[in-house]
Amino acid sequence: MFGSSILEVVIGLVFIYLLYSLLATTVKEGIATMLGLRARMLKKALGRMLDDGFNKPMTILTMLKGIVICIAKGFESLFFFIFSINGKEQKTDKLVDKFYNQPGIKYLGENVLYKKPSYISPQAFSKGVVDTLKEMGTDKTVDGTDYALITAGIEKISNANETKKFIGSLLKDSGNDLVKFKILLETWFNETMDRTTGWYKRQAQGIIFVIGLILAVSFNVDTLLIVKKLSKDKEARKSLVDMAAGYSNSHKDIVRETAVPTDSSRALFHYADSLVKGDINDANTLIAIGWNVPERFDTCPVKKGDPEYKNDISNCKDCLEKMKGTDKGDERAALTKWQKVKYVLCMSKERPRKLLGFLITALAISLGAPFWFDLLNKLIQLRTTGKKPDEPASKTPTTTP
Repeated sequence: MFGSSILEVVIGLVFIYLLYSLLATTVKEGIATMLGLRARMLKKALGRMLDDGFNKPMTILTMLKGIVICIAKGFESLFFFIFSINGKEQKTDKLVDKFYNQPGIKYLGENVLYKKPSYISPQAFSKGVVDTLKEMGTDKTVDGTDYALITAGIEKISNANETKKFIGSLLKDSGNDLVKFKILLETWFNETMDRTTGWYKRQAQGIIFVIGLILAVSFNVDTLLIVKKLSKDKEARKSLVDMAAGYSNSHKDIVRETAVPTDSSRALFHYADSLVKGDINDANTLIAIGWNVPERFDTCPVKKGDPEYKNDISNCKDCLEKMKGTDKGDERAALTKWQKVKYVLCMSKERPRKLLGFLITALAISLGAPFWFDLLNKLIQLRTTGKKPDEPASKTPTTTP
């Protein structure tokens, strides 16, 4: 029985991780779609290919600067979109910008806040590069053949750009055959995109961790507290395990069934809202997690049966007292929404162990829903096969006449 209880605690915890991983991933996809993060990563990769771009060491300052620039450009694009104002095209000598100005590339973008395309086919890349080089090589003194124009275009690339040598070597390797030259460009593109996928996955995992931490604090998903509740409350543990088993049976392919059109941030946020109001709310209710935020300064909605009742009631009174000192609230005055947020943050930092529980939850969420769904299925199968068969009603041996 002891081993079975531990297994049920683990199943319940894994199920919670699964639900919040789904929520965090969906929110991340919504943000990525809205801000064009895939398109930005693609441009970064193409910049490294065509203009010898390189990654500077990431620091907190550069990360914050990037976030501010991203938000500012988003608001600028939104302003232009609302008032139908076309931003002025900036003239630049960068090869990647000339590439993006090609009609076959420019009009692939669909995102409102970031109009660069999030996907380019290898064929579109090779054609875009060839057209860019031909356009750069256009000159009255140059023979009008495609080969002559491309060669002249390569010569006009800055000598400081290593890409000039590389593209020239590809043209030479093709034996001056433009069809083979395009194939070599496409191979180069595919190899770079394989690495770009890894860059984006690492970026996405970092974003999911931050979202997971915000969700953990917002919903009070403290791993240490959940383990304590599931260990002590047999009924809640059994109900959550039954819910997890039902979810596992009804969702055989979590990746396919939870797929939402990534070109619609509205659809993604709608799915996230339905997840919060549905399965997450049901699971939270079963194990009674979440914040009991007081409505007034003279009340502390902490139940005596809670595992940390004494600490919570003391911390609640301390937090309300601090808020009264800063906000000068009356004893019976209702808390505003901002004061409720401050209360949650205050309760979180009052107990360092709670912050540890939030960090564990965020790290677990960053592993992704497919990982937790696969583990949940294995644990449920282990629980099912590990059950002891029912014993016979009578153990008295029968005698044969």
